[in-house]
Amino acid sequence: MISAAENHYTERVRQLLRLPVTRLSVAGAQHGYHHLTATLADGRAVFAKAVPGPGQSAAGPGQEASEPGQAAGYGQTAGPGLYREPAA
Repeated sequence: MISAAENHYTERVRQLLRLPVTRLSVAGAQHGYHHLTATLADGRAVFAKAVPGPGQSAAGPGQEASEPGQAAGYGQTAGPGLYREPAA
């Protein structure tokens, strides 16, 4: 089952890249960001960092937030959005 956060991030990646996303998962979290892996419709794999939304923990799957700031989503001050990693 896909979580509400994964649905949100899938739509956000689709909007930012203007490409269909066929699969997305939250691979972990650290320093107030969720780490995302996704596959685009053309088969390319992408990695993104995303600030958790209000009420979401920055802890990764199966992890506890390591500090109060993570649990409160302090990373939101870094600004919203996902950033595509430049091609090598």
